[in-house]
Amino acid sequence: MSLYFKTLMLYFEEVLLNYKNQLLIILVLVLVFCEISHADSFGINIYGLSYHTGNNIRNRIKLNEVNNGIGFRADFGSLKGNSFFIEGGKYNDSFNNDAKYISIAYQFRIWHQLRVGINTALYNTKSVNHGKSFVAPIPMMSYRVWRVSVNTVYFPKYEQINPLYIFGAYLTVDIVRNNK
Repeated sequence: MSLYFKTLMLYFEEVLLNYKNQLLIILVLVLVFCEISHADSFGINIYGLSYHTGNNIRNRIKLNEVNNGIGFRADFGSLKGNSFFIEGGKYNDSFNNDAKYISIAYQFRIWHQLRVGINTALYNTKSVNHGKSFVAPIPMMSYRVWRVSVNTVYFPKYEQINPLYIFGAYLTVDIVRNNK
């Protein structure tokens, strides 16, 4: 467990932007590490791809649709197949700026390994909301095969916060799985 703690602390050195984010991230890390023995799985997020709808914005500026990055996920399991997890990460956003987030999510099992739900996240990037951190509810869908989840998200357009409609995709690969 100390290896995970060291890895996450190194990762979050870059995420800590101001004291509000520091307090929130410390709180979430404390919760995660107090409960890690109760987590069903702990995985690495590998970001991803994005698609921006609306041709008018695509014609005006060049958008990055390959959003490289890495993150983590601690999944606290299933209740009749539903899933509750905490995740965070850093990736290169649509405007080639670093985007950082930490979130709590809940997904309902729809069919076999297909789940849909909501991811409530604290985001920070220079590209959105004039560089100020903000909280956003993000609809998401996941399909799991063995230790890998393919995750899709939808970032709605909010005139003053996010100027684009964006679909995103990333993978989660479980590296630790508890057998309970």
